[in-house]
Amino acid sequence: EKREDDVEKFRRMEKDLYQLEKVIAEVDINYPFMKTAPHPIQKAVYNMAFNLGITRLSKFKNMITALEEGNYDKASIEAEDSKWFKQTKSRAERIVLLMKEAGGKFYD
Repeated sequence: EKREDDVEKFRRMEKDLYQLEKVIAEVDINYPFMKTAPHPIQKAVYNMAFNLGITRLSKFKNMITALEEGNYDKASIEAEDSKWFKQTKSRAERIVLLMKEAGGKFYD
């Protein structure tokens, strides 16, 4: 029985990994600037896209504009000012924190 549980866990992980790879590709195609964004920003946006899907992520127009401009503080404020933030509190807080941390640093 334990072996079956392990096999099932592995299958779920494999499926999640496939979905994550698909999401990253979709984000990079729709928002090419993400390929060169700081790692914390990539992590935050890929996480959002995994959670919301690319279609719902695309509705965060002001946040995306701020990200493209490299204004990570503004992007974090835009993300916080959403129904998504209120509905997915702990996940959203972690994502916004990544954006705020990136906003406090300088990247080449």
